[in-house]
Amino acid sequence: MNTAALYQTKNREEAAAEANKLERVQLRFDEQGREQWVPVKKVSVDDQKEYMVSLYSRCLESRKKTEEALAAKWLQPLGKPRK
Repeated sequence: MNTAALYQTKNREEAAAEANKLERVQLRFDEQGREQWVPVKKVSVDDQKEYMVSLYSRCLESRKKTEEALAAKWLQPLGKPRK
């Protein structure tokens, strides 16, 4: 069997041009209930980094609040302190 007939190779420029044409799409339904493919919003690298930094800081704040609440509830002395 001739594998050259099954697979056609592309040079790097053609592959890069095709990769730039591809975009992510999302299936949505319009007011009449018909399917509609909508392109997904593209986000820049800087915006993505900024979002991840804010998400991480919010997670740390939430974790700190949770730890404080649990410590206030469960970390109490078992008996009276000795004199």
